[in-house]
Amino acid sequence: MHINKSLGLSSGMWDWVGGLPTGILRRKVTRRVEYLELDDGLIRKAGGTKDMKFEEVQMALVERGVDVLSKGEAQLKGHLNAWLLSREKVPVEKLLLTRYEIAKCLAHLADTIVDRLCGLLE
Repeated sequence: MHINKSLGLSSGMWDWVGGLPTGILRRKVTRRVEYLELDDGLIRKAGGTKDMKFEEVQMALVERGVDVLSKGEAQLKGHLNAWLLSREKVPVEKLLLTRYEIAKCLAHLADTIVDRLCGLLE
């Protein structure tokens, strides 16, 4: 249920009738997880975020339930890179369920990556 609500996979109208039926909910979450796994693989195969446009990075993060408002390109690429690094050790479902708990860690990791990249460019 948490993944469904945080990713906006169904309308809030279902709350009025007792919630989305479990079978439908399970199918929607399974499809989203499969999509994110495929998308993560495609991003890696294409060389990561370095050649991605700003809008592509924003869309990828929104699909993963990450807040993109008022954030610059470097910071968002850092967040997506942090997600991809986390995915090497943690399944999508766990990241989606614990993203509030690890949001600060991901933000710190993203900021560290950005700082290091900026240091290399100077």
